[in-house]
Amino acid sequence: IPVFVMLLGYLFFKETLSHVNRAGVLITLAGVIMFVLLGGEALHTDYYYGLSIILIAVAGSCGYTLVCKKLTSKYTPFTITTYQFAFAIPFFAVTFIIWGLPEWKMEFLSFQVLRPIICLAVLCSCLCFGLYSNAIDKIGMTKASIFAAIIPVVSAVFAYFLGRDSFTFLQLVGMAITLAGVVLSQYKPLER
Repeated sequence: IPVFVMLLGYLFFKETLSHVNRAGVLITLAGVIMFVLLGGEALHTDYYYGLSIILIAVAGSCGYTLVCKKLTSKYTPFTITTYQFAFAIPFFAVTFIIWGLPEWKMEFLSFQVLRPIICLAVLCSCLCFGLYSNAIDKIGMTKASIFAAIIPVVSAVFAYFLGRDSFTFLQLVGMAITLAGVVLSQYKPLER
């Protein structure tokens, strides 16, 4: 995502990065590839379908980032996030009515079911999209999107501490390379 966003940011908004920042983006990409592909079976033929879905997700993320960058010149991140969710509600409502409503039960309104949904809605959606929109506005498309490269690393670390994953030495190296690339991509020389 960061590499494509870097190219699109330059093409559409003339966003430029220093040589160090561009190197950081490429190093991050190398680290993520090393971390993911050296995890074991990512190159197995059964994963081609998943990889094609990932490409669609990359295209969607790049498109969202471009639109968000354009909108940040006129609207606040709060406004962008609010409208984003307002436009998304009908799509999810139609899906729920068609596939979810026939299977719906009263017990779905229990606190045990609603608590994780509310946490996901508030923390993982509203808060994160608002912060991402704000980051795009303040530091630019590429520098904001590079943090998406940390998602697999953070997920894997949490999975490790929950006892659901383990790392190979090369994955740890890939993780370190990814983090170093993120730091370099955000580097800004001190002004004299």
